[in-house]
Amino acid sequence: MFPLFAGQYHNPVGRIPPVPHRKTCAARRSRLERASAAQVERALQLYRDPKAVRFVLNRARLPDGADRVALSMDVADHGPFVIIERNTCRFVTCLAKGMITDLPLIERGRLERLLVRLDEHRNRKKSADELLHQGSIAPLIKRLVTRGAFVSREDIEKVAMLGPLIRVHLLLRVHFMY
Repeated sequence: MFPLFAGQYHNPVGRIPPVPHRKTCAARRSRLERASAAQVERALQLYRDPKAVRFVLNRARLPDGADRVALSMDVADHGPFVIIERNTCRFVTCLAKGMITDLPLIERGRLERLLVRLDEHRNRKKSADELLHQGSIAPLIKRLVTRGAFVSREDIEKVAMLGPLIRVHLLLRVHFMY
């Protein structure tokens, strides 16, 4: 557990955290003061969403031996940086603008592109889950198979969202048709 501000903890297990010493809280708050308000907000968003951090780290093409990674919070690669443990996605510290690090770096632009891709992935998954709960998959597949070239654009978009789920089914149908 890492207190961001006095009395604020990320506690997924539900245990009651120990009361930190005032000097500890002040030191951690001072680390966050090394960045602007917008940069702190982005860092806190990542802190609250470890799945997003894992998504970024898995797709960032980092060297194999790197235990920690620096995420740039500014457009330029001069900092501030958030240092993250690669294996556990835990936040270690925040380096101020101008501080240097020899850790592998994920630039701000790359970070933002990966987070946009994650948002798109989450939206597609949400739409696919809604289709699954509506029970409209069977009629959709039937229209796809029977109408051929006259399938509507909306049906194709729905099928594209469900592609990973129904790929095997469609491949088997096409295989046995010919």
